[in-house]
Amino acid sequence: MVVFDATVVLPLVHRAAPVPTDPETGQPIDGFHERVMGLIARLSGEGTKIVIPTPVLAEVLVRAGDIKTAILDLIGDDRASFQIVGFTQRAAVEHARITLEEIGQGIKADETTTWAKLKFDRQIVAIAKVSGATTLYSDDKKMHAVGSRNGLDVVRSGELPLPKTQLRLNV
Repeated sequence: MVVFDATVVLPLVHRAAPVPTDPETGQPIDGFHERVMGLIARLSGEGTKIVIPTPVLAEVLVRAGDIKTAILDLIGDDRASFQIVGFTQRAAVEHARITLEEIGQGIKADETTTWAKLKFDRQIVAIAKVSGATTLYSDDKKMHAVGSRNGLDVVRSGELPLPKTQLRLNV
């Protein structure tokens, strides 16, 4: 089981959403859509469930405009590899554990991250953990830190391979 963050889902369903940037170059990730679609195809072919935490779904739907129903139909289709997972009591307990542990380590909100953002990211990580996910796909720097600190393998979309059928010309 893997988890997708909104930074990976949103540009797939809302073409006006900005493509995530490469943290090293600051440039939009080359072939973003192709990379993520290739990942989804690979995971689906392997029978791997792709968890969409309800906080991620909410963030995607806020920006979805007229395509809200289409998004819900797509990810709710029984044949799809997507699974919506809510912030349950188990996730709340895990969130509290993560929060207390990180407070004990001196990890807190700072001038670049609000408490609300940190709590939101911890909710997503808690949902991932109680779902049994081992990998989180996210291009959010802060989410990357929270996920990594809590034992998830966090993968940025720029780390995904371009599908082999992708022809790139440098002219």
